[in-house]
Amino acid sequence: MKAQILEIVWHSFNAVLSVDVQKCESYYRVLTSSSEGEVRVWKLEVDNSSKADVEFLCNLKVSDGSVNIIRFSPLGDLFASGDYKGCIMTWNQYDKDIAGMSENDDLPPNQEHWRMSKSMFCRNSSALISEIVDLEWREDGALLIAATMARSVFIWNPRTGHLLKQCFIEEGKFGLPCGVAVSPFADYFITMVQWKAVLLTRISNGKLLARINSSLMPCINSESTEPQDLFLGSHFQSLKRKPAFSPDGRLLIVPAGFLRNTVCDGFTSYIFASNNFSTPSYVLPIKSESFLVVFCPVWFTLKCEKSLLFDLPYRFVFAVFCKEEVYFYDTERNYPFGFARGLHYGNITDANWSQDGRFLIISSWDGYCSIIFFEENELGTPLNEDEIKAFKEEAQRELLKVTAVEEAAGGRNDDESIKEMTTMEILNFPENQDSSYNLVKKTTASEKTSTSNDKEFEKTIPSTNTKPEKRRIELIDLTGTDVI
Repeated sequence: MKAQILEIVWHSFNAVLSVDVQKCESYYRVLTSSSEGEVRVWKLEVDNSSKADVEFLCNLKVSDGSVNIIRFSPLGDLFASGDYKGCIMTWNQYDKDIAGMSENDDLPPNQEHWRMSKSMFCRNSSALISEIVDLEWREDGALLIAATMARSVFIWNPRTGHLLKQCFIEEGKFGLPCGVAVSPFADYFITMVQWKAVLLTRISNGKLLARINSSLMPCINSESTEPQDLFLGSHFQSLKRKPAFSPDGRLLIVPAGFLRNTVCDGFTSYIFASNNFSTPSYVLPIKSESFLVVFCPVWFTLKCEKSLLFDLPYRFVFAVFCKEEVYFYDTERNYPFGFARGLHYGNITDANWSQDGRFLIISSWDGYCSIIFFEENELGTPLNEDEIKAFKEEAQRELLKVTAVEEAAGGRNDDESIKEMTTMEILNFPENQDSSYNLVKKTTASEKTSTSNDKEFEKTIPSTNTKPEKRRIELIDLTGTDVI
């Protein structure tokens, strides 16, 4: 695991609000967006020693204000942008430059040319602000779902530009939407909202299937029967709170969790199984507020003889982001296998994996992007295409059978219907706050650290009580391998 700060002028030292990456034949295409209304396209080349070289390709003047989110289509032919005015644009590559698309004398001529394909406006007559908070494509690229400050989630056909469904969110109950996650195979999506809740909504009819906001938790006082709020409220500084489905759709990871007076007292993220959204299956304690979860798109073979978490014939890797740190987990072990912090001066704004799982690219308010590289097979051995196809078909059949999601959700639309958490397990939470649980050693990116074996970390989590010096990069590998 290596880290590199790409110290180039991405957007004239303005904040980089969003980033995405696409694998091409011999290089990677990177998108970045800024608070000045520009989207830029970059060519990223990575050599055998995991050193990245960035070259400017194109500048697009998309808006007169901030472009909050950009995402490539799963099919690779389009990308979508969402701005502060509530406008979503889809863009496709073109063989000629379009006048006015690169209105910046400080930039070289465009080497690639992109033009707007469709323009879609998210409007709610009862809301004064329509700012796009989050965008997500469905797995087949046929739907684009947007969370907006117009107190609505919009479902669009990005090929035709037609609005398919507008799902209103009651401000008095839920507050503003903060992020969306779309199931790759099932007919529902998840919306995180500002007021301590997660909403499960059916795509085809826009019906609210369930609200996940509280549950009975294992408490310090075992006689307590009071349900616990699961999520942070409106006081959480980050409006963006983005959950993520696993590539097979069987798991949902939700950030921005918080528990009080339980055996896990503090900030958390949650793992839900798709056959039971009524209660988390696992809790991932963490030392500060998490706001973003990103799954690596690669399907890996199992590393352990027996998984400590889920009985899956494969494993996934995912990253959980806080404002200044990132934790790496997989679906096989009940503790993080890696940890990084001190990458940026400002808070992290967005992140995405490359399609081949070779690196994770991160954007920040400080105007820079960083990359965390992984050596070949460091994360695991990828499955072959035939195996992935078979597993996808199996997962799709399984998820389509769970048509009674309302029943699986346990009637969570009713505040009085709160199920006891019987399958939940607390992961990585220390039994006390003794300094012996502070297993993160202070290292820099140039130092090598040899860690202990996995058993030392099964019931622990890296402590971040001491704030590192800015730009002092810490890369901690908890699997016993060297860190460079």
